[in-house]
Amino acid sequence: MYHFYYPIYNLRKPSNNIKLGYSTIVTFDSLPSEIKESFILFWENYFTISTEYARTEKEYVDRKKTSTFLHLKVEAKDDNEAIEKASNLVKDSVSILSFLYWWAYFPIHHCFYVSEGSEYVGGAGDYYYISGLYISEYRSKYEKEISKLTDILIKPMSEIDRKIRNTLIIFGIQSSVTNEQARFVLLTTCLESLLMTKSDRDYLRWRLAEKAAFLFAKNKRMANRNIKLGYDKRSAFIHGSSGKNITQNDVNMMLGTVISVLRRLVELKETGFNKMEDIDEFVEKLKFGEY
Repeated sequence: MYHFYYPIYNLRKPSNNIKLGYSTIVTFDSLPSEIKESFILFWENYFTISTEYARTEKEYVDRKKTSTFLHLKVEAKDDNEAIEKASNLVKDSVSILSFLYWWAYFPIHHCFYVSEGSEYVGGAGDYYYISGLYISEYRSKYEKEISKLTDILIKPMSEIDRKIRNTLIIFGIQSSVTNEQARFVLLTTCLESLLMTKSDRDYLRWRLAEKAAFLFAKNKRMANRNIKLGYDKRSAFIHGSSGKNITQNDVNMMLGTVISVLRRLVELKETGFNKMEDIDEFVEKLKFGEY
């Protein structure tokens, strides 16, 4: 069994021992002593390259200690297999943070790991500093959502669970993208992943707008129109057609739509909705004022 410890440097002052996807959120003080020592030595060495506006080495190290750390347990036959498994699992886990802290980007940096029965501390990944990276304070109020999304991510039991899980992973990917067009396409894909079924493929644009509008929007007519316009821009970009450019406003609109619809589906799942047939029936009843 391998134990991996990943730092999330721009999410600070976390709670301890909170399950996050396949990982567990832990504080620096709760790390094993050999892992603490490895991180401190690494930070002291890196301070000679980039101070990140810290005035002293101690200030730099103390600031790093307030970071969020993710602990993962991985079974593997050797270090290389363990590193690959841990890398994939931690990315999926961080997608939950990317969704809840939607304004931030949480890059996966280097990590340290140990295997049970061995004193050797290994390292993997590359440390890199991204100037201007948004610093977020950990918010304990999100822990209830973290628990719900963790259950869905690691053990999806229904069709709606699987749709939410896949959307979380795509959402996590788009948080690292800076190109507006590529990000917009990924967000539109999130919405499709959440709401579309095989029976919708002949009326994709219309059904996507209708379902999204009725599931979350107060002004359903405006939401329906905006999503259709957004989908037209997405199609024009994908197929190389002429059309209006995708703007940051388009990205913001689709981002808000995806967040709202995903949260709505989590709420509906908790009331007993398990299949997209249930969602489609629910939307039809909303259309005709039965709810």
